[in-house]
Amino acid sequence: MKSKHYERIHARVAARLWKDIPIHLRDIIANDSDHLTDEFKWFADKTHADATRLYEDPTYYDNEEFTFRVPKVEPAF
Repeated sequence: MKSKHYERIHARVAARLWKDIPIHLRDIIANDSDHLTDEFKWFADKTHADATRLYEDPTYYDNEEFTFRVPKVEPAF
């Protein structure tokens, strides 16, 4: 299971990519409820790859310790 931090990066990447793709691709992806089209698969794979790359990049600004909204360590009790 991915962390909340990864999910936040993934959401930003998906939003950026969604804004950058042409409207006809958005229509295809948005209407593909079964996730079968090549366009949907491309969008999902591209979003995952970019988010993973940023999540694993120690120089990415969102990976600075002060940007984490959840504690890195769970309480012991």
